Formats: sequence, C-alpha cells, structure tokens
Amino acid sequence: MSLATTSSLVCTNNTDANFRAWASDVSAKLASMGQVQTTNPGQIVWVTRTATNDGTINSGSPNFSSATLGFEPRDVGRTIIIPGAGVAAGTLTTTILTYTSSTAVVLSTNASTSVTTSAAHIDAATRPTATNTYQGYEIWRFNDALQSIYPIYYYIRYGTGDGTDRPSMQVLLGTGADDAALLTGPQNTGTVLQVSAGTTSGSTQTCVYSGDTNRVGISMFRTLSSGHCVLFMERPRNAQGVETEGLWVFVANNVNGKGMCYNPSTGIGGVSTFGSGVNCLMGGTTGVSGDDTYLYPCYINKFGQWQGYSFTHLGYHNGDFTAGATASVTVFGTSHTYYFLGTNTNANLIATDLTVGSIAMLYE
Repeated sequence: MSLATTSSLVCTNNTDANFRAWASDVSAKLASMGQVQTTNPGQIVWVTRTATNDGTINSGSPNFSSATLGFEPRDVGRTIIIPGAGVAAGTLTTTILTYTSSTAVVLSTNASTSVTTSAAHIDAATRPTATNTYQGYEIWRFNDALQSIYPIYYYIRYGTGDGTDRPSMQVLLGTGADDAALLTGPQNTGTVLQVSAGTTSGSTQTCVYSGDTNRVGISMFRTLSSGHCVLFMERPRNAQGVETEGLWVFVANNVNGKGMCYNPSTGIGGVSTFGSGVNCLMGGTTGVSGDDTYLYPCYINKFGQWQGYSFTHLGYHNGDFTAGATASVTVFGTSHTYYFLGTNTNANLIATDLTVGSIAMLYE
C-alpha cells in the first residue's frame, strides 16, 4: 500500500484552520502509506463532530448516548460539550472517561439536567500559541511483515517550533502502546527528534510524501526559500539490502539534523547529531560521469561507526537534477524512483563541508 504524492499547504500556525490543515494532511498521508493509527485514547481531533440533536443523558448520570456523534476508542480523554446538560440547563463541558460503543460513552462528570435532543460536540484541535509547544499527538505503528516480530510504534506530536507560528512535529519511538496512551519498550525520550520549519509563509508550499507499511518519507514545505524540513523512517537493511530489526530515523531542517539507530533489543542505540546535516558520502561538484549520473548514500554514524545506508533518501549534487523532478535510480541492484528536493532543502542537510548538495527522496 505505497504512496507517492504531493500537497500544497500554507506553512504557518497563524490560525486554527492553517494549523489543522498541514497537521491533518500529515495524518491522512500516513494512513494512505499503510501506516496504522492505534485506538489508544486521547489522540488529537482534526474535525469537529456534532450530534444531530440526539444527545441523551439523565440528570445525575454520567452515561451519554448519541446515534450520530460516532464515538471511537480514541475519544477517551477528549473534551465533550453538551448544551443543556449543565447546571440550570446550561452547558456541560467534561471529558469522556470510558468508551462503551459507537453510540455510548461514560463521562467524567454527571449531568445536572436531563436532555434528549442535545447537539453535543467534540471540537477539533486549536492552534498552539507559544513556541516549542505541542497541541496534541497521534500514535502510529508500522504494518509490514516484520511488525509482528520487531514492532515499531511512534508518537507524532503536532505544534510549533522556535517561532510561534512555525509548524513543527516531534517523533517519539517505542515497541508498543498501553491503555494509558503511553509508549512501551525502549524509548528515545532523552533524544528529541524534531522536525520544524525554519520560517513561515502565507502562500502555499509543496509538501512531498512517500511511504509504505515499512517506511515513512515526509518533506514538509519543500518550496520555502529556507527552513524546509524532512522526516525519514525506515527499517535498517543489511549488506544484501534485506530489512532487519530496529529503525533508522533521519530528521533535518535548516537549523540542525539528527539521525538515530533505534534497536529495541539492545536499547536505543546510537544517535548521530550534527550541526546541520545528514551524513552523506558525497564528493566533488558533480555526479556526472560519462553517460551516468551518480547519487550518493546517506548513513547514520553510531559511536564513530557507519551503520549502513538509507533507502529512503540519497544525496546528489544540485546541478545534476532539476528540483521537483523525478528519475529512476538503481539501488541494491533494482531501479527505484526518486524525487529531487532541490536547493531549498539546504545544502547543509547533506554534510556541513558541502555547498552543492541536496536530498533525493524515494518516491514510490
């Protein structure tokens, strides 16, 4: 269930609608890649849901029902607003304590007034209004053949970066998620994987997505003049190109970059942190050699040792390909399609000693 597509989105959190637009687009694209969102409670809401005047609850009871609101297990912990059920027929604002069925839940607070035709609603998320603030999260997992043997779960938190209106995501890793919506297993809580735009823009920018059940590739706001950011997650591969246990994660923007070798069996593993770059074996000023044009492997450096090469992205010389174009590239003996992100990706995403490099992301 692979995905390769683009979206046009405004790079700002200056309104609730703009925040929800880019963040919900990421969520929808993860689902289209074949990634699976868990049913754990408390996850962020993108669209306001309203009962069609059939919300029912009795005075003194926490049991609420509606045939049209469409409850789901993820609603546990979410705020629900029930007009008419509060004190003196006012509005009752509370949270959902227990999911019973698609038409019934138990609330954290008893009703003060009985209602049978309430237009109750669960509101969509609002924008964060402070820097480095995350307004909500989702929990996702891989869905490939190795998931039953080497499970990968991850939080994505949606919010702001260093600027109040700058879109940002944060990634946390684990091997499971419990009933309290907490990740289980070894986690990267001590190493923040953050993907933040370096600026804002009121005009639409191109976002590029590519993924499958075993990998995630996201290039947010590629066409920004600066501050474009990327997130790649994939299973490690051995020298024969066969996927193995763990996860390789690469995040970068125009400020900093970070790569992580995540190995649940042996702990978190090594983290490769660099002033502003993804490590890449690239040299010279062009990859053109005769009739061929070469791209270059990106890798994670763990404790001074290379851990293998990425499949989700490669390095290339800016002058060799047109930004926004695609081409077939032979990797591990097989032809694959890659999308060239261009100079706005920032040369330092590749290596701090290069000024002519950029990233090509797997696009299929």
